[in-house]
Amino acid sequence: MSLKSRGRPPKTQNVCDQLRAMAWQLGAGARFPTAAQLRQELGVSFDTLNAALGELERQNLIERRSGVGVYVAPRLQYQVAMVFDPSFFQGAGHSPFWDILVSEMRQRADSTIFSMHFAPPNAHEPLDVMLRQQLATGQIQGVIGSVSELKTIEAIEESGVPFVRFGGVGKNVVHLDYRAMIFDAVRALKREGRRKIGLWKFVRPHVPAPFPQEYRDEIEQMFEEALREIGLKFRPGLVKNNRHLRPRVGDVTQQTQQEQGFYTAREVFSGPEKERPDAVVITDDLMTRGALTALHKLGVGVGPEQELCIATQSNACSPILLGHEDELI
Repeated sequence: MSLKSRGRPPKTQNVCDQLRAMAWQLGAGARFPTAAQLRQELGVSFDTLNAALGELERQNLIERRSGVGVYVAPRLQYQVAMVFDPSFFQGAGHSPFWDILVSEMRQRADSTIFSMHFAPPNAHEPLDVMLRQQLATGQIQGVIGSVSELKTIEAIEESGVPFVRFGGVGKNVVHLDYRAMIFDAVRALKREGRRKIGLWKFVRPHVPAPFPQEYRDEIEQMFEEALREIGLKFRPGLVKNNRHLRPRVGDVTQQTQQEQGFYTAREVFSGPEKERPDAVVITDDLMTRGALTALHKLGVGVGPEQELCIATQSNACSPILLGHEDELI
């Protein structure tokens, strides 16, 4: 909803923005200058100042104490924007991780207000109008999310507001610790007596390729190192990285993680037995779900005592691998 549609005069809105910035600068519980000082500093009438203070009071940002003065609320409510690529919530490849993230944030919200925004698909408009306005007026104290459009990332970072990203690159990034995952998985599979361990990984769908095709995959390097640590042979033929699906720079991959897992498993276990692994590390739960569908259709036993042992990762509370827990590490 635009600020204009709220019926607030532009001058009052401007004073609200200035007082809001002042509140954050002063800090929780601090006392504002007197009304006379504020009117002189802001160059506004008593009515305009009173209207702006009333609005901030309704937002629980300030407290007006009769005969004492105006104070910043003792417990400030932070406004944090969540910004995501729309594709993360669309289609068959939609991961429940993003739903879990939003749900967890809502449950944990105490002194924080969250607003959700989608990065515009048009690179000429890197931010939606409301988010751009909120960043410019100091209404947002932090941004979290995951976007692939470089101009959107730059626009957020240029605002000076703290920005934490999920995956990708940036000043503050949270991502899966693939090294820990790969090493833990390989060690667990060896404890199960497996010696012919493969690696299946996916190419992220619907996200523009950030790199040229010609580069050595770090996850494969970690996998080779993990095998070497436990004294097992690295077999390049057992690595299925779906690199043929990796798009050229600027293009996107259309095949979902489930599809990549399904076709990888079908290709491997429809081929010669000598080229089949007795265990495999799969780097994604969605890919694992697709692989399980193909393996079950092919009659391949999956589990610690079966033909194939799978070690994978899944997010807590995710329903993707529900019912298959006893088959997997």
